[in-house]
Amino acid sequence: LLPLLVLQASVGVRSPVRSIAIDPHLFHPAHGIRRLLVVTDRAELCELSAGSGDVLCVQRGHSSSCAAGAFGGSGGELWGLATHPTDADTFVTVSDDRMLRLWSIKARRMVKEASLELPARAVCFSSNGQTILVGCGNGAGLLHSPTKNSLSDGYFLLIDTASLQVIHKRRDTSSWIREASFGPNDELFALAAADKRIYIYRNDASKRFKLKCILHSHTAPITSLDFSSDGSFIQSTSSEGELLVHNTEYGNVMALPSQLKTIQWATVTSTYGWPVLGLWPICDAVAASEINVAETCPSSALGCDDPISVDRSRDGKYLVACSSSGKLQLLHYPVKTRPKDH
Repeated sequence: LLPLLVLQASVGVRSPVRSIAIDPHLFHPAHGIRRLLVVTDRAELCELSAGSGDVLCVQRGHSSSCAAGAFGGSGGELWGLATHPTDADTFVTVSDDRMLRLWSIKARRMVKEASLELPARAVCFSSNGQTILVGCGNGAGLLHSPTKNSLSDGYFLLIDTASLQVIHKRRDTSSWIREASFGPNDELFALAAADKRIYIYRNDASKRFKLKCILHSHTAPITSLDFSSDGSFIQSTSSEGELLVHNTEYGNVMALPSQLKTIQWATVTSTYGWPVLGLWPICDAVAASEINVAETCPSSALGCDDPISVDRSRDGKYLVACSSSGKLQLLHYPVKTRPKDH
């Protein structure tokens, strides 16, 4: 074991080794092990040369075990994912493990990574793909005290996609960021925090990223953000079934149906609204006479298969939806009637 420990120290594998495998075809009776594969505690798969000490990281990914102690037992779960708006092969992920990673769909592997030094759970690309917006924090402090936030909660980062260098870092809330979204022309971007507020920023030519307004209307944690095609409105949903539309200029709620019917949305990630009405199941486990039971029981107990995440294609033709049972569906947009199983 001693040579392996020395080899681990010399090649700079960044976390404890969990498993090793030796290629029998590369084992020489006189010279011993020539090459071996090492799997680390951070989901890294590395090929090591015993002779030269060279290391080739074949694969890396987000890890849950490496972060469990650092984040109060929350682990390094992957929360944030966004696809590139102009490059169909690229997507980005962020995690509680404090890493941002760019991936290739065709190659099925990570192609670039950067340390954020902060746990992160929200991420999105600007409309031209040149900037990545990251919302930081994971509420780890709340595990120890209901009123104590983590020191990382509330920060957001603007990162250059090409270099993965941080362009701007700011904090206007002490609550962790749940959702992030750029406006269609990149003049505005929005962050939804765990304090149930939405923070809208203006991305001006001077790169000062001024806080434009704060929206206070939600009464529950916010679960999605979508800008209108002209950036004049933003719609948001919450975990309590709220669907609200605000004017981005003044921050007031648009309550009249006549104000909403002509709005075109740049993105659709809301699980509520007429365009996704057909996703919602009719729960037949409880009769109409027992509606009071249905109001107090979770939909999963009633045999319902509720949508929990949706995203519309950029051409507006398709919608992908994931349900509480784990079902993944690709549908024509809008979804006005209950779809068949796909």
